[in-house]
Amino acid sequence: MSAVWDIDLPPTQKLVLMALSDHSNDQGMCFPGMDGIAEKCNISRSTVIRCIKKLEENGLISVKRRKNPKTKKQYVNQYTMLFVPDVNLTPRPECQMEQKPGVTGDTVIITKKLKEPSLTNLSVFPANLNVDLWFEYLDYRKDRGEKKYTKKGEQMKTKWLAEQGDHETQQNIVNLSIMNNWAGLFALKPRGTTNEKNRPLSAPERVREANRQREEERQRLGYDPF
Repeated sequence: MSAVWDIDLPPTQKLVLMALSDHSNDQGMCFPGMDGIAEKCNISRSTVIRCIKKLEENGLISVKRRKNPKTKKQYVNQYTMLFVPDVNLTPRPECQMEQKPGVTGDTVIITKKLKEPSLTNLSVFPANLNVDLWFEYLDYRKDRGEKKYTKKGEQMKTKWLAEQGDHETQQNIVNLSIMNNWAGLFALKPRGTTNEKNRPLSAPERVREANRQREEERQRLGYDPF
């Protein structure tokens, strides 16, 4: 962040650039919401938007605007600092296969919005988590009128989902929950036989399976996270 002091900028633009730099990870990337920047800098949201546009035009940052491909809802943008000469923008080897915005090999950094109600309590997510999918699932829970996760509950649930497998497996878990109108997420269970594996569960079987998995999760955690 100290490099910002040497850049000749109008005061407000420099303040916004300092806020972005403060949020940035080791790869020079960050994901703060507009309202979060506005509150941090004590300026209006519209001023933040104008400053970011100017910083982008001057080549000090790059902005990747992100949307949910299904719902077209706007996600927080990805900002990359271009003014720091020694920032390593090359993904680590372990990230080459599944490079996602913000993956540093350990965590995914996303800064939550501070003024408007945020879907998430977290600013750091597991590296293997499909973050866009997690926001899609939180949107689904909100539409159902479910209570917002506590910070601890969301940390445990995102960790659990990331441990279930690759992004396709995580997608299948979330799709199954949405398709069946479940409140929670449950591991994909293999069926006993080939014929049974291809047979869809009846409505009572789905309810029993959901209740069984929910009870297992409650006993494992010591409380009901759903």
